[in-house]
Amino acid sequence: MNPVFSVIIPIYNVEAYLRDCLDCLISQSFKSFEVLLINDGSSDNSEVICKEYTEKDARFSLTTTRNQGQGAARNIGLSLAEGQYIYFYDSDDKLATNTLEKLNEIHQKHAVDIVMFDGDVFGESSSNNFTYTRAANHGEVELSKYIDLSLLEQTFTPSPCLYSFRKDAVADLRFIEGIIYEDLAFYVNLTLDNKLSFYVLNEVLFHRRVRLNSTMTTAIQEKNALAAIKVFEHISEGKMSKTKLLFLQLYYNNVVSFVALAFKGVTPFKYRMVLAKYFLFLTRHGKFSVKGLLATIIPELKKVTKKSHKKT
Repeated sequence: MNPVFSVIIPIYNVEAYLRDCLDCLISQSFKSFEVLLINDGSSDNSEVICKEYTEKDARFSLTTTRNQGQGAARNIGLSLAEGQYIYFYDSDDKLATNTLEKLNEIHQKHAVDIVMFDGDVFGESSSNNFTYTRAANHGEVELSKYIDLSLLEQTFTPSPCLYSFRKDAVADLRFIEGIIYEDLAFYVNLTLDNKLSFYVLNEVLFHRRVRLNSTMTTAIQEKNALAAIKVFEHISEGKMSKTKLLFLQLYYNNVVSFVALAFKGVTPFKYRMVLAKYFLFLTRHGKFSVKGLLATIIPELKKVTKKSHKKT
């Protein structure tokens, strides 16, 4: 008999946290699940730890690949999953002991495709720049209205660690490989491009570990900017809905900020043209603003405007 849940865990050099993560699964009150450990080319003892758990619990299986990134590891897990529902779990985080029990209860009782829930933060850094509390509405809600509200309230949270979904609902959808922010594109494609039933549980079941960030180099920041642009491009393809347009309008501001950060506020000409291209794309579905276009092509104008206001 197939398990109810397939828990997919991408793993890369997390030997210090991995046992805490896996112990949270062993202690789950709900027992019908499989754990797909996808070792993404770890160079530490992560693979050894994974083997310990596969030897003592038949529900755990290990697949080791060369390092390809989190998106590729999750895609491997999706291809192997045999459960009715999918849950993605990060290898340095923790779960409440009743997480899978709660998710199963709601999936079965309400026959919904997706169950979303809340999370909190713990770990080495006291800073928290993430929102893991859902919008005010909860229970069985209309997907577009929920996302509209969460965007407006700035509680939009695409992390795949904060929802479970029916495997059949995902069909052939996969994560973009080789970039960051791949979870954002997956979430938007899963929710905004499909008519799925949706339940929001206002209960903390997930605990995200915040690790101290290393200093980001310009090269890393540029890579992040390129990823943000690629995700915007990916999401903008296909049929445009009111909710997707709202998302893209808000996300576009983040893309502009990522690019500016990567180059310390002086955006190279080639990126100005890319940003202008997507600004014009948005205006085809909304209102055109000369001021907005100028701010996109020449973001330095914002600083000049602020300085002139201070002098007057």
